[in-house]
Formats: sequence, C-alpha cells, structure tokens
Amino acid sequence: MTDSQDEKNIEDDSPAEFLTGEFVLTPPWGRVLLQIRDDAMEVTLVEVEGDESLCCSLKPEDVASLLQDNRIVSGVLPESLVGLVGDLMQEPNWYGALVIAEGCPPTVPGGVEYTMFASAGDVVFSGDVVTIDHEVLAFSAIRDYLSQQRDPADIPNILAKMVSGGEVLVTRISPLHGQPGRDVFGRTLDPPVFIEVVVGDHVELIGEESKFSASFFGYPVLIDRKLSVISPIVVTDDDMTAWYVQLVQLPPEKSPFGLDLAVLLENAGVKRETDGLLVDELCSQLKRGSEPGWYVAARGREPVHGKDGRLLFEGTDPPSALRDDGSIDFKVINLVKTVEANSHFATLSMPTAGESGYTLSDEELPAESGQPLKVDAKANVRIDEGENGEIHYYSETEGVIQYQNGQLAIDPLYQVKGNVDFSTGNIDVDCCLTVAGNVCSDFTVKSTKDTVVNGILEPGSKIVVEGDLQVKGGIIGENTEVLVLGNLQAEYVQDAKVVVKGDILINQYAFSAVIRSVGRIQVGPGTGERGGSIVGGIMCSSSRIEAGTTGSPSNVLTTIMVEPAPHKLAKLKEMKQRIAEYETNITKIMRTLNLEAVKPDLVKQLLQEANPKQRELYVKILNQLNLLVKQQQVLLEDKNQLRDLLWKDVDKMSVLVNKVFYSNTKVRIARKEVFGRQDKGRTTITHDRTRLVVDFARGNDDELPE
Repeated sequence: MTDSQDEKNIEDDSPAEFLTGEFVLTPPWGRVLLQIRDDAMEVTLVEVEGDESLCCSLKPEDVASLLQDNRIVSGVLPESLVGLVGDLMQEPNWYGALVIAEGCPPTVPGGVEYTMFASAGDVVFSGDVVTIDHEVLAFSAIRDYLSQQRDPADIPNILAKMVSGGEVLVTRISPLHGQPGRDVFGRTLDPPVFIEVVVGDHVELIGEESKFSASFFGYPVLIDRKLSVISPIVVTDDDMTAWYVQLVQLPPEKSPFGLDLAVLLENAGVKRETDGLLVDELCSQLKRGSEPGWYVAARGREPVHGKDGRLLFEGTDPPSALRDDGSIDFKVINLVKTVEANSHFATLSMPTAGESGYTLSDEELPAESGQPLKVDAKANVRIDEGENGEIHYYSETEGVIQYQNGQLAIDPLYQVKGNVDFSTGNIDVDCCLTVAGNVCSDFTVKSTKDTVVNGILEPGSKIVVEGDLQVKGGIIGENTEVLVLGNLQAEYVQDAKVVVKGDILINQYAFSAVIRSVGRIQVGPGTGERGGSIVGGIMCSSSRIEAGTTGSPSNVLTTIMVEPAPHKLAKLKEMKQRIAEYETNITKIMRTLNLEAVKPDLVKQLLQEANPKQRELYVKILNQLNLLVKQQQVLLEDKNQLRDLLWKDVDKMSVLVNKVFYSNTKVRIARKEVFGRQDKGRTTITHDRTRLVVDFARGNDDELPE
C-alpha cells in the first residue's frame, strides 16, 4: 500500500510536538497506519502491512513499545494489542478500525439547580436575564426599579419572581468539583470549572451549605452569579411613607402574611409600631389578587400644628371672600356685616399648642404652637372675658363691623328703610349705609364706607362707594354706573358699567356689561343655564378672571382681558416721559458746553481751555448737568423696578373657564390675544412672557391662534 499525500511519518516530526490526524509508523516488522483523534482522546489502528517472517514472533509488548516511542503513553488497551498480535501471526496484512488507546476524560461537576423555577417549563439563563417559558425576567431591571425613588403612579411592566422567607432558591448538586483526566499523550485534562452561585444580600446557606434560602419575603435577583433577595418595601426620602411595590409576578403568584410585612418593615428601618389595621388590610388586598402598583404599608404622622388665635364672627366671617389659591369662597354671603345694638358679634379664640408627629424611624417632628392674635377694641365695642381665656365682643350700638389692621370697631349705620327714590332723594353719607330696597333709575347713592343694597340697581342709577359694596339683587342698565374703591359682590350684572378697585364676585352671570377691576373677578358658580356665564361685553381684570362659561352658542363677541393695573401703567408712562425730559435737558447742556460725552478727561480739558470767567460759568453748568444725570439714573432704576413688578404681575395673570369656552370668546393677556376656532371644555390661559399658553382639558394650544 502506497502513502497518500495526507499521510505523515510521525518519526519525521519533532518529538516536542503532539500530533493528531492520520500517521504512518514504520517499525522493523512492517508498516502501520494510525488515526489519532483531534482531541487526542482516541487512537485507532487502520492498516498494517507486516513482514511475514517477523510477525510470527511479534509480541504485544512490541506494539506497546512502538506506541510509546511515538509518545502515545496513556490509555493503551492491552486486550486490543493482544488481539492484534494474534491476527498478524496468522495474516501479516491487516485492515480495519481497532481502537488501541483511549484517553480518560475529566469528571464533570454537578453544578446548581434553580429550585425557585422548579415548577416552570423551559428555563434559559443569559447573563442577568432568564427566559422562563418565553417570558423574560430581567434581574437588573428589578433591582434598578426598586433602588430608585419613583412616582407611585408610574408602574412598569416588569416581570418578577416572588419568594417566601425560608424558601429554597438554588440547590448545589454533588460533586461540586470534577477530577482531572488524561489524553493518550499523557497530558493532564482539567475538569470544567464549577459554576458557583455566590451568597448575596438576604440569602442564607442551609443544609450543609448545599441550599440557598431566602431570608424574608421578596424578589430574588441573580446578578453576576450573586444571588440576593430584594425587599418589596420602599421608604420615601422624607421617611414618612413605606410603600409595598407589587410587580407583575411569575406564576405561582404569592402574597405576604402579616408577619412577612412586619419583618420587611423592621428591616426597612421602621421603628415606630405600625398600624396593625393598615397591615392587615394590605395583606387582604394583596391576597385578593391586586393589580401591580404601589401600596401603602406604613405611614409616619405629620405634626398637627397649633391653631393661631382667631377672631370668629357670629354667622358668616367677614370681610374677605378670597381663598389662598386666588378663587373666591362662595360661603361668604354677606360682604358687609351689620349688627344690632347690645348684641354679641365676635369671639377671640386662644391659640393651641399642637401635637408632635414622627417619622417611620421614630424621629420626632415637633409641632409649632399657634400664635395669639392681638385685637384692639375701638369705637362702640365692649369686651367680656369668657372661659379658657376667650374674649367676647359686643356691639354698643347698631352699625357695621369694621375689622382692619387688628382694630375692631362698629361704624355708625345709615339705613334707608325702602327704595332710594323720590321719597328719599339722592343719598350722600359719610358712614356705612344699607338700602332695604332698590336704587331706582336716575338716582345717585354715595357712601364713604361699606354699603349694602338689598334690592337691585335700576337702569340709569349711579352709585359711588369708598368701602365695599354688596348688591344682593342685580345691577341693570346701559346707563347704570358703579364705582367701588373696595370689593364688589352682586348677584348679576347686565349692560351696566362697573369699575372696582378691589375684587369682584358675581354669583350668577354678567351679560353685555363693561366691567373693570384692579383685583380678581369671579363669575359663578350660580344656578341654572346662566349660572357662572360671561356673555358679550368686556370684562377686564389686573389679576385673574374665573367663570363657568365664556361666550355663547350665538355669534355674540365676548372679550376677556387681563392687563396690568392702570395706575401702574400710568406711573410707568409718567416715568418714561420724565426720563425723556431729562435726556432732552442733558443733551442741550452738552451742546452748550460742546461736550460729546460726560467724561472726566473731557470735562478737565474744557475747564483748562476756558478763561477764569468762563470757567466759573462752566462749573455752575456742570454741577447742574451732574445733578440731572444723577436724577435720570435714579429714575431709570425706579422704572426698571416697576417694569420687573409688572412682569411679575403678568406671571400671575390667568383666565380660567371651568365648563365651556365658546369659540366667539376673545382673550387678551398683556397685549397678547387668542381667539377660539371651536368650542372647548375646561380651559386655562396664562402668559409666559413671550406668548399665551392655552391648556384645554382635551386638545392643545395650537387650536387657539394668536
């Protein structure tokens, strides 16, 4: 048999090399063809061409020596050599596939079994992600979500496994370490590395350290071969709320018992005794199969601050109807409060101490004590001390309650028993005023104090009030004029002209009226179809306008305006005019002195070049110029401060329509306008110093173009 081109004689190769593949050996007794597997774990005899005279005396030791000479020293099979020698003695030419040496593979370690997924089907690990029956469970996502403060309303679709305290998560399978092997060349083969699972947070080794057990109820995570259990409890940064975070669970779903929650809360640093009812309710809720989300497990207690001393009026508390958020409190029915002689009308309460709170970690949150209110009783007020230090106030005469700057008094009251008409003539009083009936057409009422009209202001009537005005009926008529330096409260306004320095509250509606207020304006809520509506006319405020509806289904144009206070704009205009006058006078003086600019070097040169008589005149003119420049600079600074204040006013300006914003409504805020294309629902309009920002309950601000 001739050698093929792929055949190599192993004796021609360097003895330092371990060769695999097909080789020809040429012992004295013949020619031998071997195949050595690529992994050097098996040697197969393929062909022998022997010398007949020599093969008859061949021994198994001769074949073994041949293999050893060619570095095949391990795993030689004696029985194969004996059989081969026997065959060659009978027939020196031999063909076949006889395995004559086998390597010994290393022992494979047992590894670990993921007991927590025993009930699942197909489980495939890839880094920090495990796929279970085609569902992806990302351990890093669970850890990252629970380790950061989140919005409880923002619950992601993260799949997680929930385990109980004491549950076995992973089991080690023996042997933990494999034994080395050898190939046919005698080289040592290391066993595979045991893929260990490392004990992480809240995991314990039990059962002679062969089982990994969860320390408490929670989410197991396996990251970088480190097995941990993460608590589902998240405590807020302010240490006031402990949330139980329920993620989407891999079946079978589990819910905690009360004892589980108690352990979790203790581990989270909750030292205060938790509300047992809250924990029990949470356990019941989770057992009923609650949706993924954040559930309150424990709460701290906010301190209850003491109440300040208050002046409490009998009936309705005057004088302010404004809430802190800028809206008007409709419970304030009487803007102007009258009292009878010798009647109890107010009580001054004492401040209270308050009650401290605590955080979940039992840190005390001290409460602030209430502050006493100082009230100075003035004209026509008698005081009487009651129980617990309370002070009661009684009126010594009939009149109107006045409470301003800590001073309490009863102002004298002028009463009109019926209408203001031909029987009374025009009214002009320097005191508080009440009108039992109407102010009839073409009659005028003037008062320097608070005024109440129990009826209506008829068309053509005129009323001027320096205090607050309350019209329990309506204000009617194109020629009706109302001027109020305080606040105004009316049932409705139709066609009239109304100017108010303070705030305006119109309970029902405003139709085709011209209304101007430096303060806030609120229309509504009222009752019926017209309740809270502004239809037609012009309504202008320097702060905020709120209504139920603006405009109407008809084509009546309704104009809503919020602009800076007129007196502030007038002051700004005056400042600009005065600055311009200063500039004109400064320019004239500089032309007279032939100065390009007021600079020290130019002034020095001017005085040096002047003769003594001129120099004296120049000094007087320069002093005047210096004074004008300083005055102009001060005025410029005042103007800039006023402009900043006006911008701050603009930042607070708004229009709020609670029900329907009809398309025929035009809104203007600080020279920027929008006009509706179609009817909208609840709408808020503000100014961001560059444009109007329109926020619809549904829709966007592109539908109201400027």
